[in-house]
Amino acid sequence: MKAWSLRAKLMLLIGLAILPLALLECHRTRMARTRVEVRVGGEALRLARLAAGHQRTILESARQLLMTLTEVDCIRTGKEREVCLAFLRKLQQTNPLYANIGAMDRHGAVYAAAGEVNGPAGFGDEPFFQQVRKTREWRVLDARVARRFSSVPSLVLAYPITLDDGAFGGAVFVAINLEWGEAYDVNLALPPDSVMATVDREARILSHFPDPERWVGRQVENPGVMEAVLTAGEKGGWISVRDAGQDRVYGVVPLRISGNSPVYVCVGLNREGAFAPYLQALRRQLVWVALIAGSALTGAWLLGSLFMVRPARHLVAVARAVAEGNSTSRSRLGRGAGEFYEIGTALNHMADAAEQRVTELEAVQAELQAAHDELEERVEQRTAELTRARERLTDAVETLDAGFVLFDAEGKLRACNEPFRRIFGNCREVIVPGVTFEEILRAFLRKGGKIEGVDDMKRWIATRLAYFNEAKGAPILAKINGRWFLTSDHRMRDGGTVSLRTDVTERTEAHEELEKVAEELRRSNAELEQFAYVVSHDLQEPLRMVASYTELLEKRYSDRMDEDAREFIRYAADGARRMQQFIDDLLRYSRVSKRTRPFQKVAMDDVADAALENLRYSREEKHAEVVVEPLPTVMGDRMQLVQLFQNLISNAVKFAGPEPLKVEIKAAREDGIWRFSVSDNGLGFSEEAADRVFDIFQRLHVGEAEAEGSGIGLAICKKIVERHGGRIWVKSRPGEGATFYFTLPIVAEASGKAAGTDFEGNVSK
Repeated sequence: MKAWSLRAKLMLLIGLAILPLALLECHRTRMARTRVEVRVGGEALRLARLAAGHQRTILESARQLLMTLTEVDCIRTGKEREVCLAFLRKLQQTNPLYANIGAMDRHGAVYAAAGEVNGPAGFGDEPFFQQVRKTREWRVLDARVARRFSSVPSLVLAYPITLDDGAFGGAVFVAINLEWGEAYDVNLALPPDSVMATVDREARILSHFPDPERWVGRQVENPGVMEAVLTAGEKGGWISVRDAGQDRVYGVVPLRISGNSPVYVCVGLNREGAFAPYLQALRRQLVWVALIAGSALTGAWLLGSLFMVRPARHLVAVARAVAEGNSTSRSRLGRGAGEFYEIGTALNHMADAAEQRVTELEAVQAELQAAHDELEERVEQRTAELTRARERLTDAVETLDAGFVLFDAEGKLRACNEPFRRIFGNCREVIVPGVTFEEILRAFLRKGGKIEGVDDMKRWIATRLAYFNEAKGAPILAKINGRWFLTSDHRMRDGGTVSLRTDVTERTEAHEELEKVAEELRRSNAELEQFAYVVSHDLQEPLRMVASYTELLEKRYSDRMDEDAREFIRYAADGARRMQQFIDDLLRYSRVSKRTRPFQKVAMDDVADAALENLRYSREEKHAEVVVEPLPTVMGDRMQLVQLFQNLISNAVKFAGPEPLKVEIKAAREDGIWRFSVSDNGLGFSEEAADRVFDIFQRLHVGEAEAEGSGIGLAICKKIVERHGGRIWVKSRPGEGATFYFTLPIVAEASGKAAGTDFEGNVSK
């Protein structure tokens, strides 16, 4: 009975050991079911996205077709209806996707349709027609009205017809055959018993596959499906529900249609079919668990006799022998007997117990020795790793182009590289671990080191040490022994300081050389401007005298001269006047940069008005029309900007052609700039001339004649634009007019917008 009792206990222990395995298997099964459901939901969502993309393509194609139909003359006017009907039927034959294509007049009456229209042909009172009339946007008709446009289940779209005068001229429509769902089964590879449908926010079914005849136009009966539809975000979602007697996993994706409420594409997969592989795997797992449990219990029964019943009988025999006076009887059970071994040792003598204790102590000592050896090995390994890391860091520091030095929290040198020693080369013997930065500086100066530009070395050392103690990383520039070095000191977490010294001699000297050249250019430009101003100003008086005496000579002695003499005098007077105009233009050119005003906000509309007012008489003489579109506000010199517009408009008037002159002034915003344009329909000029029209003293040759003027006007325009931070160029062809472009920076407002962005409409002057 005792042997049977031990076996029973063993069986119980085996059962308790198998129980966690069974529970774990149940948990794994539940997690596997969740993963399968998530995978099926993801597959349904993927198929829904593919279907939505395909439907979006079909709807966009239909919208493009409707937009094209609104441009066909017979459809826009409603005339030649027989021609229109033949055109629509031919269009339907080439597009079998469309069940019907037609057009309605502005009262909603169908006057041309490729297919049949069920019921009354008037749709003027229908909500969709009123929305198309009001919003002038395309609409998706609900299923109730869609049945009247086609004899097969269809999705009907309507698009407004806008006449040339902007009035509503009716609408065109197209009915998309919903039996396209058969193609989805092939293109999307839908699993068996799958469902695909399109529903709107009112739970109406717009399309359905399979069996569209049965479902299109009905309401979605399952609230769970509509909950997933209405809560689907931009990326869609999925839900597991029971629908139409089957458990399904629905993927839902919104389909945005411009001007309409969104519709939703739903793809439902049969949950039973999707879970079939999971159920088969579950059955296999249960069979294996049962086999393992049976094998364990059988093994426990058989091994119980070997490892439990036999040791127990052996101990009983030993106890009886001892009780009978046999002192030599000992337990022969080994350590594998477990608790029975401990019972056996209680029956042995104290010597056996002492020997057992010695054996245990030796085992513990061996384990401690092994742990000690392992710890020493790990310490050696870690030490070797730290040594290699320190060597790599040392190599990296030594390969730096800049001088590197490290001080600890007490200000004593810990490490430095060779470039740092070269910087303070005359005191290399001082640069050793433990020395302070102050000691290095003083030794450097004591041994002849030079810090250029510093008179008081004591004060410089105090200032440099203060910067070193702050160690905020701000760079300082100093010339040491004839070389420029950029130094930055940084504080570390442990309180130490690391310094970097970079040789920037070549860069600094190049910068100084550029500064000298720039200063020389500024001085030269100022002298040239002063020279041009003085020369132009001093030439005014002699020219006025020449012109005055030439005119006086012509008045007093004209009757005493022959025709050649009078012609010579006229040439001299005209030359004096041209020379005077040339000098005046040269003065204006030199004043663009000399007589300047601070920039302020300038409304370019006012600038254009001022320029047009200054040119009133020349515009009226040429009967010129100037159209000024709204212009922005910029930062600039108002007088110079007026002169800029005045010169460009005057140039257009000067080169007017035989046609009535028209000048257009526009502005467009680009990346960070305003691009202005002044275009005309005048004579124009060649592309070769466009490259040099902005050069000073360059005059255009139009046809056989040379343009009047000194050739400085456009050069002044270029100088004004460049002073304002922009550029100017021109595009022109002979006989096709010219367009001058120039750019100005955008003015940033406090609100974050750019000034001059709120304008619309045209102004004609």
